[in-house]
Amino acid sequence: MSNNHLEGTIPTEFCQLDLLLLDLSVNNISGSLPSCFNPSKIRQVHLSKNRLQGAITDALINSSTLITLDVSDNFLTGSIPSWVGSLSNLGYLLLNDNNFEGPIPMELCNLSHLSLINLSHNNLSGRIPHCLKITKLDVSEVCFEPCINYNRNLYDKIFSLNDPIEFTIKNVSYTYKGKILPYLSGMDLSYNNLAGEIPYEIGNFREILVLSLSHNSLTGPIPPTFANLMQIETLDLSYNNLSGNIPPEFAVLHFLGYFNVSYNNLSGKTPERIGQLGAFDESSYLGNPFLCGTLVQKNCSPIEPPLTPKASTGNSEDDGSIDMIVFYVSFMVSYIMGILSIGVVLYINPYWRQAWFYYGEMGVNSCYYLVVDNLPRKYRC
Repeated sequence: MSNNHLEGTIPTEFCQLDLLLLDLSVNNISGSLPSCFNPSKIRQVHLSKNRLQGAITDALINSSTLITLDVSDNFLTGSIPSWVGSLSNLGYLLLNDNNFEGPIPMELCNLSHLSLINLSHNNLSGRIPHCLKITKLDVSEVCFEPCINYNRNLYDKIFSLNDPIEFTIKNVSYTYKGKILPYLSGMDLSYNNLAGEIPYEIGNFREILVLSLSHNSLTGPIPPTFANLMQIETLDLSYNNLSGNIPPEFAVLHFLGYFNVSYNNLSGKTPERIGQLGAFDESSYLGNPFLCGTLVQKNCSPIEPPLTPKASTGNSEDDGSIDMIVFYVSFMVSYIMGILSIGVVLYINPYWRQAWFYYGEMGVNSCYYLVVDNLPRKYRC
């Protein structure tokens, strides 16, 4: 029933159906999922790209067999219900492109089979739970009530070829469906208001393919444990407040196809241009003014050129004469200005003028008598 032009709300009569699959995606359905809808054997719920609104009801609260819950691209509000953590077989949780707010429930740490989680483009806040676990879904470990041994028929029933999941890898949105889904593993928490440091435990998701934490308010260093993400293809940490160095161990991430740490507060030297990191240009590092290295075309230890003496031009004498001329001119100007200043002061102030002439006359007389008294007698008049 997906991709039609269905309108209105989901009928409550659906509560009487014991469904294995519900796919009403890409329609114009409004309202919310009836709280009485709680089939005991349902495996997949696809309600993306509708007009669902309000908070998520308690529907599916007891659907422990649920593997895929996709209510992305709607108008859902409120917080993510904690009972989602009780869906013990949940492998794919897509709540992106809604208006959810509040913290990421710690109960999601109970999802031991979680392979893909997309909470991007919401208003979530708080810290990223350090206990989250992301792995590749192993169908042989999925256990329903009662437990069923794994076989090819069960595999085909769980992953219907006609029920796609949309996810962004390498900054491009793709649609995945069918038997490729068990190989899809990722976490997208981008475009929220998450804060605090990135949990180093994320480095234990060794089979994860996509990790996007961009456009949040995350702080602290990039965990060096990310070097353990040997299968990762997309790593986006851009538009945060991360600080410190880019771990040089990132050079061993050989499958990395998209890497972005732009617009943070990172510093120090970028990793060497080896391996996959050599394929990314300066755009992956923009907005980090304290980064340096070959990948950002900025020298980490700039060396100033040595000072060299000016070459002689043979005009040293001319230069000296010019300096002396300037000296003589400045001296004469200063001398004349001093004389004129004294004359102006004496002209304006009669008291100082009388005192000047009085002391001047006394000085002249004193000099005269000093000279006369010291002359020999034969030279006196």
